[in-house]
Amino acid sequence: MGVHQAVTMMQTEVERSAVLEARLRQDSLRRRLPPPSARRAIRQQHGLSAAAVGSYCGVSRQVAAAWERGERNPSGERLERYAELLQRLMQGGSS
Repeated sequence: MGVHQAVTMMQTEVERSAVLEARLRQDSLRRRLPPPSARRAIRQQHGLSAAAVGSYCGVSRQVAAAWERGERNPSGERLERYAELLQRLMQGGSS
C-alpha cells in the first residue's frame, strides 16, 4: 500500500468517525427532549409563542408547532437549538 492510499484510508476513517459521533450526539439530544405533549406546555409556561421558538431555532412557527405535536422532528443545528432552549426553560431559565 502506498502512502497516498494509506492517507486516503485514514481520512475516510476519520470522516466515518465524525459522522458516527454526529449521529450519536443527535440521538442523545433526541432522547433528552421532553415528549411532544410536554413541549407546548413548557413553552407556554414561559410565555413564549411558537413563532418565538421557531425564530430561535431557525424555522417557521408552523414547524415549531409540528414539533410540539410530534408530527415532525428537529434535526441538525435546529435540534441542538431546540434541545438547548427546552433544557433552559425546564431549568427555570428564560430564552
